[in-house]
Amino acid sequence: MKRVIILLLVLIFSLSACGEPGVEESATSSSPSSSPESTTPSPTESPTESPTPSPTPTGLLYAEDFSTPRDPWRDDPPGSGGNSFVDGGYRISADSRAEVWKLFWDFRVIVSTKPEASGHGYYGLQVRLQSNQQDCYEFLISSGGGGNPGFYLNRYEQGSSTELAHDYSPAILPADGSGTNRFDVTCLGGSLLFAVNDTVLAEVTDYAFRSDDISLITKEITVDFSDLQIWAVESGETAAPPLATPGVLLADDFSQPASTWTTSEGPDQGEYSGVVDGAYHIRTDVYGIGRARQDLRDVVLQAEASVLEPGEYYSFGLLLRYRSDEECYFFGIEVSGDRKSWFFQLLGSSGPQTLKEDSFYSPLTDVKLQVAAKGSHFVLSINGVKQAEVDDPGVFSGDIGFFVKGGAGTAEVAFDNLLASEP
Repeated sequence: MKRVIILLLVLIFSLSACGEPGVEESATSSSPSSSPESTTPSPTESPTESPTPSPTPTGLLYAEDFSTPRDPWRDDPPGSGGNSFVDGGYRISADSRAEVWKLFWDFRVIVSTKPEASGHGYYGLQVRLQSNQQDCYEFLISSGGGGNPGFYLNRYEQGSSTELAHDYSPAILPADGSGTNRFDVTCLGGSLLFAVNDTVLAEVTDYAFRSDDISLITKEITVDFSDLQIWAVESGETAAPPLATPGVLLADDFSQPASTWTTSEGPDQGEYSGVVDGAYHIRTDVYGIGRARQDLRDVVLQAEASVLEPGEYYSFGLLLRYRSDEECYFFGIEVSGDRKSWFFQLLGSSGPQTLKEDSFYSPLTDVKLQVAAKGSHFVLSINGVKQAEVDDPGVFSGDIGFFVKGGAGTAEVAFDNLLASEP
């Protein structure tokens, strides 16, 4: 009898011992970073310091294995020199690119690449690609033809490029058919991490762009891309200013001089735009703007404005859906002597067009301007009072910010407590 009891105890203990690893394995396999088939492990071998804190994948936003042709990926005929689905991958011809056509905020993008053997050129990713299809962060590696493979990280903005990092790395495989190079890029607020084949090559902080599209790109070489995955990431601490409440797209009281906003100095002494003493100042006698470097579509935008130095004739207010100096909306106040009026203006291909205007009688300190934009419909408010509703299909997305226009004499306006939220 004792022998039977002992055997039963041994059997129960063996079953329970075998069960625990099974539970542990199941929990591990649910993590996106634990399976080499589903995603790339977090970079560990690094010539640079690991990010602090390390971003954590929290959910799959997008995945494409390129096994079946589908939108938005173009499938051009063989021999046409275009892009096409080939053997479970996506072949992008030389000097071309392909976009995901989705808006991403904080994310980790992973993709495997195999360049044509003995090819010479550059290839990689463009992240936070803005709606003008030019402004972005571009992370490329060289094919290694005629030398050691290297990487190149640049920021493209308003027609100019800025090098953020450049070096050579043995982690990058040359284009000799020996294997694939796996890109792993994380964008978390202003913290940007770029890795290839589990090796961190560059880690920078830059606030120029906070969101937008991702594209695969080639320059002078044909490359096969495969196993594209885009994960949401989060961290207990980020370099980006925290959002105030759910639904808030951007909140800024300008208490921190270092921010995402553009700064500039005009050709004449004393002209500038930038953060000064806890507010965003624009001083000009012609035209000055400040942009948050966002790309927003539907938004409720509001801010306070105070005139510090009036000109004889000037205007100031909110900049909305800015795509260029020739394509945007202005909502603000115009002052000409003792006469004041508010206006809503479209700047388009045919020049400025005033869509709505009326008189304004309140003091020019702590003026609260608000415009709610949803699709082609706009609701305009000043100091909490609705002034008008306007419908216009001119521009559907773009940057936000402030403007000051001078006509006679220099004007300076301070803007504060900007809030951009979902409508």
